[in-house]
Amino acid sequence: MEIDSIFHWGSSCSSYGAFGIRSSYALQSEARYGLISPVQFRRMQQWSVEFVRRLGLFWELKGHEGCVNCIEWNHDGTLLASGSDDYRVRIWDIPHRKEKHVIATGHTGNIFGVKFLPGSADNIVISAAADGTVRVFDVNYQEMLYCFSCHVNRVKRVAVSPDSPSVFWSAGEDGLVIQYDLREPKRCDANTCRQVLINLNPYMTNPECKSIACNPVQMHYMAVGATDCFTRMYDRRKLKLSSITYPNHMFDDSRGLVRRYSWLSSHNTEVEPLEPGCVKYFAPGHLPQKEQESRNQWRNFSITDVRFSADGTSILSNIGGEQIYLFSVSESSNKVAKTFSIGEQSPLRSKNIEEISEYAQKNKDLGNEYYHRGDHNSAIAYYNRALLMSPRSSVLYSNRAVALIKRKWDGDSYQALLDAYMAYVLDPANEKAHFRLIKGLALVKRWKEAKEWCEDFHRQYDNRRQLVTSPSFLELEQQITDALKANRNGKRSRQQTKELSAMETQEIKWREAASDYRNKFVGHCNTTTDIKEAGFLGQNGEFIMAGSDDGSFFIWDRKSTNLVKVIRGDSNIVNCLQPHPTSCVIATSGIDNEVRLWAPRAVEEKDETEEPARRSPAGAEPASGPIGTEVEDVTRATDANQRRMNADPWTMILGDWIQNQANAAGAGVVINGPPNCAQQ
Repeated sequence: MEIDSIFHWGSSCSSYGAFGIRSSYALQSEARYGLISPVQFRRMQQWSVEFVRRLGLFWELKGHEGCVNCIEWNHDGTLLASGSDDYRVRIWDIPHRKEKHVIATGHTGNIFGVKFLPGSADNIVISAAADGTVRVFDVNYQEMLYCFSCHVNRVKRVAVSPDSPSVFWSAGEDGLVIQYDLREPKRCDANTCRQVLINLNPYMTNPECKSIACNPVQMHYMAVGATDCFTRMYDRRKLKLSSITYPNHMFDDSRGLVRRYSWLSSHNTEVEPLEPGCVKYFAPGHLPQKEQESRNQWRNFSITDVRFSADGTSILSNIGGEQIYLFSVSESSNKVAKTFSIGEQSPLRSKNIEEISEYAQKNKDLGNEYYHRGDHNSAIAYYNRALLMSPRSSVLYSNRAVALIKRKWDGDSYQALLDAYMAYVLDPANEKAHFRLIKGLALVKRWKEAKEWCEDFHRQYDNRRQLVTSPSFLELEQQITDALKANRNGKRSRQQTKELSAMETQEIKWREAASDYRNKFVGHCNTTTDIKEAGFLGQNGEFIMAGSDDGSFFIWDRKSTNLVKVIRGDSNIVNCLQPHPTSCVIATSGIDNEVRLWAPRAVEEKDETEEPARRSPAGAEPASGPIGTEVEDVTRATDANQRRMNADPWTMILGDWIQNQANAAGAGVVINGPPNCAQQ
């Protein structure tokens, strides 16, 4: 496919936009008669389910000599910047399909962050790397303008904000967020950094900042992801810059960076308590309790990517070792620490149970059919569709709850609890919802509440002996009783072994006030690398996309949370995904040296002779096949990813290398060793 047919550079209809393929005659008519503007039409038509399903590989950008760890479009989508393990930043001229600039950055570590500085006419580029430095370059003159050495560990990401064209921020694995203002003279010296905006060290043990993003609408809000399950959103208006001064002897040899990081991690630097309301926490409700248990199993959580939606109302968090979660920025009532109270009144409760629409009933029936076949993943997808049409149906929530309990993926037990509680609130006479609510509470180990609901179950159904004496209920009740007894016997003293600092007390309060998620997106795997991105697709964020350890990238429908497309995007791992600002194009990168561009294929390209070559062959590995292959057996691929999520990551890396070696040997290719950049 020609690139001009996708971008339509210089089109009389508009400067940008995929206008060669229209999926809605009605929208065309409205645009033709002036009922909607060309900009509105372009935004409404940028991405649709049809376009996503026709998505395919149309171009590869070759030139890097290492893993490509970061990619970034400029404001209008004419240029794409990429940073790599080869220590170079490359600027790609997309309309002309060629490399425009190659910047020898001088970094001595892998490049993990790259951004165009707003308001610079795309002439200024920022890079951040594993050598702990952040560098600013004039692209046209191939000149380094600044080199900042404030971080004392790897710098993972850079953030910019359109309202502050001379200011940008970096997030590093030293637990610091540093602010840079190019209008001011350099404020730091060899011993002291005076530009610390956020310091997580007083609040966490060995924190590492992995991701950072600025709200595109309320630009004073900044989201930060670190090495736990909490996404933090700060109000920059209420933050003050602070300083960190390191001892002199930590600069006398080549190990100075390591020495400074070790000192920073072990010393609680003096930091003023933050103002009330300066930060808000978000977390999936089941993870704070699960976090310590997971660490004991050498499975740590980290927020590998945070993104704000285009309207600034939502935050998307890709949690390493878990799933992808969508939060509401303005959420005030849906707290992580909420209780599931008996008899709690809710505005959702209604005496008139909602009738399921015809469309919803068809999807419910299909969901029931797949559930009885044992295909719980497909059953959940059909229940998701049905709930879009009948969102107040107690039966649908109850059915999805039991399917989630049976599927047993990460986060399913907690989502089942939420669904069962919603089903009960909508219809308190739904005994199945009542039982599944008790089951959900037991699965997330909220034993006290489970016991209370068991007692309520007895009160309501004592006159129906077949319910309270059923083997399943009796077994569940005994499990709860045993767990409560074990907890009482093994209960430790609540007395503090040491007095908590003001910072630690503040952190506890923030975590207790954290807001719970609205939606979750499952199927991918995020365990091997800590730069794996997830993002919104479409001007209104109609879709969610993310990379995966299986070499594929996934696209979900945002409303239903169902998978729409899974494509093989890298020979090892897809880490980065960036949607084009205005056109139907996605840029991806990963362990391979290439940056790949994806766009909807023309209708005429989908013929019977070509289509089978683009799909995984029968009997193949779940996500096998050449780059660009559509993963057809999605259920098998997602099941395999969930197994990967709970397996030892180093075992999986070795297994993948052995599999790749076997595949290459069959094709006559010799592999000398395992991939050298699989762990980041």
